[in-house]
Order: sequence, then C-alpha cells, then structure tokens
Amino acid sequence: MSITSANVSKYRVFIALTVTSIFWANTAIALQTNKNLLLSDGEDDSPQIILVDGDSKQLVLQKLDSGAATLLNEEGSICFLSDNDTDDTICFTTNSHQPAIMWSGIDTKEPGIQVSNEGKLQYRNAAGSWIDFDTLGSKVITGTNIEDGSIKGVDIASQSITSAHLKPELGDNGQVLGLAEGELAWINSGTADIGDGEITSVKLGSNAVETDKIKGLAVTSAKLAANAVNSSKIEDRSIQSSDIALKTITSNHLSPEIGANGQVLSLDNNGDLAWINLGTVDIGHGDLTPAKMSLEDGRIILGNASNQGAAVAISGDVAINNTGTATIVPSAITTAKIADGTIVDADINDSATIAGTKIAPDFGAQLVTTTGNMSGANIIATGDVTVGNAKGLKLSDDDGSNYVALQAPNNVGLDTTLTLPASAGSDGQVLQTDGTGMLSWASAAVDTSLSTANQTLTANRTIELGSNTLTVTGTGANVTLPNASISTAELAADAVTSAKLADDTIVNADINASAAIAGTKIAPDFGAQLVTTTGNMS
Repeated sequence: MSITSANVSKYRVFIALTVTSIFWANTAIALQTNKNLLLSDGEDDSPQIILVDGDSKQLVLQKLDSGAATLLNEEGSICFLSDNDTDDTICFTTNSHQPAIMWSGIDTKEPGIQVSNEGKLQYRNAAGSWIDFDTLGSKVITGTNIEDGSIKGVDIASQSITSAHLKPELGDNGQVLGLAEGELAWINSGTADIGDGEITSVKLGSNAVETDKIKGLAVTSAKLAANAVNSSKIEDRSIQSSDIALKTITSNHLSPEIGANGQVLSLDNNGDLAWINLGTVDIGHGDLTPAKMSLEDGRIILGNASNQGAAVAISGDVAINNTGTATIVPSAITTAKIADGTIVDADINDSATIAGTKIAPDFGAQLVTTTGNMSGANIIATGDVTVGNAKGLKLSDDDGSNYVALQAPNNVGLDTTLTLPASAGSDGQVLQTDGTGMLSWASAAVDTSLSTANQTLTANRTIELGSNTLTVTGTGANVTLPNASISTAELAADAVTSAKLADDTIVNADINASAAIAGTKIAPDFGAQLVTTTGNMS
C-alpha cells in the first residue's frame, strides 16, 4: 500500500479521523500489509507517527530530513523483545538525566550499563550496585575467567614464577626440575643420561651454552652433532682466551680485517672492533674499574700540554677530599673574587656587626640607629631630628671640653614647638613667647633687682602679705629700718625674746613701774650692792 502526494490529503484526513477515534474511544486498530507501508507528504518537514495513550503521553517516531530517525517515549522505557520471548527485554531508559541500557527479565538484579552524573560509564553488578568501569583493575580476572591452557610464555612476566607457583613446590637439596612422564618433577642432578649426538642445535636455546656451564674437556665431538654449535648457540662474549687455540686468529677473523699503518685495534661505542689511531682509544662504559686505575691520594687527572692525562695535586682556592667533596679553602674569597653588585642584604649575617667605617656615608632613605656617638664635618637633616629619652642636644666648644645642652624636661604633658624668629634681633633684646610657641625679639624689662644696684622708690608702695610671712634669710644679712619705724602695733605678741635684746640694753626706765618682777627672777647674788627696800625683809 502506498500513499503518495497525489492523494495525501485524503489519507491525511483518514489518519486524523482514525487517531481521533483512538483518542476518544477504547478502540484497537490493526494495519497489516504484505507490501511496503510508505508515508510521505512530499515535503521536507520531518514526518512523524505519534501514538498517544490515555494520559496524553506520546510515543513519537520521526524521520528527520537530515537522515537520522528518532524514537521518543515521554515516560518509561523503550524496550525490545527477543524473538519468541515475552519476558526478556532490552530496554533504553533515562532516569534523572542518566541514560542506561537495562536487560530485563534475566535476573532479579537486572544487569545494565549507564552513564553516571559525573559522565563515567558504569555497569550494574550482581548486588544491584552501579560500579565505574574505571575501577576494574588487573586483579578482577580470577582463575575461573581464564580458559584452560590459554596462558602462554609471552603472557608471563620475566622472573615472576617462583617455587611457590610450582607443583610440587620444593624438591630436595641438589635436585633439579624436570619432566617425568609429561609431569613436572624434582629429580636428582646428573641422573639424566644424554646419548651421543642427542644434543643438537635444535635442542639448545639461544645463548644457552656459557663457559661456566661446560666442564673442562666434558664436551667431546661425540656428544655434539655435526654443526650443532653455531653462533646463535654461543653466548655473546662467552668465549675466553683459554677456549681459543694458540695462533689461530688471523686478520681474516677480524672485522674490519686490516687497519691503516700505525693504527691499533680497539672497541668502539657499540662494542665492535675497530682500528683507531694510537692515543684515541675510546673506553667503553664501565671499562675503567678501580683495579685498573692507580692514583695517589689527593690528586686528580687533568689533561696536560701534550693532550695527555696527568695526575696533579689540588692547589689554589679549592680543595677536594678523597670522597669527591669540593670545598673552598679558608680566606680564598677576596674582594677581587666577588663580582661587583653580587652581595645582597640576605647574604649578610644578622650578627655580622659590620664596622660603621666600612659603610658608605649615604644611607639613602633608611634609618640609622646606633648606641654610640655620631660625628661628622657637617650633618644635614632634611627631616625632624628626635633626641629621645630626655637626652640633650649638646653644643660643644672649640676643643670639645665643655658644651651647652638643650634638653626637654622629664615629663612633657603636651607636644610643644618653639619657633625662632627670622632675624638676629637688636642689641639688648631678649626672646619672648606669645604663648603658642612663636618666639620673637623684645626689649628687656627694667632691672629692679637689688643684687645689681640700689633701688629708689618714687612713691609709696605697699607689700600686702595677707596671712603669709615675709622671711629674710642670709648669713650676715641686715635689714635697716628707719628709727621709730616699728611701733607696738607692728610687733606680734611675745615677738621680742631675750635673744632679740642686746646685752645691757634694758635700763631702769625700760621697766614699767608696776612690772612687779618676782624676786625669784633676780639672781640671789647681789654682789657688793646694797639691797634697799622700803618693805620688810624676811
């Protein structure tokens, strides 16, 4: 049956009606033909066959114009049944964006292959777990996976079979491993009887015959078949001089046969004989052994002017011991040996204590810290100069014996800057401050000090002491007051004591008539004077 573009409209309507009847009625439609079933609309728009179930989920078969075809199931899997089988299927499924191929109906733990979220190919093992193929190592193959008799010699690593792999495992001391009736067996050494002519070149492996394997005079012509020993049966470099008859090697046996006049026979880098000029012998790797060299302790071999090696003693700036360790001799590195600009800060030890005399005077932008003195013809600072720890700025005289120092007090409550005036000032002027630290020149105040000259008051002046005391001190110091300048009102009570009165100062007139001086205050010794009284004496 063929639907062509000429009647496609009619069939398109028919298919649409048929699909509509599928949508709205539980009706089964079977299409069967023994011819090719061709659906073509004659246009390049990728035709589709859409099957919709009762839940409006679609199964879409589409032929793309690009050549590919797609089969889309909106839910579940897409499964294929085996021939004449109703429960064993191969299903394509996608869960959480993980495409997988599952074999259903084979086992309760359905095997499968999927791509993991990390993009790795995984297989499902017998336990139902997904395993990365990357985890398969060399040990996953066991004896049950290997076909009997399939392992060959090329499959076995060199020197990997030990006695533990053999059956029987170990023989007696001195026995060798051989075949007995086709089975491996440990047999006594020397019990094998080799008949005359039985060892042929076919029986010998390549390089099987070595010098130490052949007993002196044990191999006779009768034991060897004709032409049995060829080059491949003789181990390379195994023939010793004792194996070669005297005066039997001629130039015909050498390759190359003959060299030039004066040349000598030697081995090249490939181990082949070669005729070379005398003095140009090429020594192969490992040819020089300690037994072949003799050299005095502390010497090395160097080429001399004749281009020949000679033993010389080590001297100069470098020393080499007999273990091959080279060291620089003490004091060998001088300033001439050090390239200019080589030494950097990291090369100088923290405790180097380099003398200041060895440092160029220009320190650039770096701070200079020292616990010693600093001196110089001229010291110029372009920034602030700080003298810490209440130390002074000392200005010495011409011979350095004395100095004048400017020093801050021990405790400064507030940062203070004194700014000098711009000029030198006039004769007799003094520096004064405005209270903010700005200094200026000003005329000195009138000297009223009594220490330099007598002073005269031009008017009455009052010294108000209040509750304070005016004290005049000084050895031999006197205060002269005019006569009668101190009255009774100026004297404090009890101010005049015996010590204040000069001897012989008080006369009778000074004693008040009613003083009534007690007799006890009169010394009892009246001398030669008469004691006169108008009173009684008792």
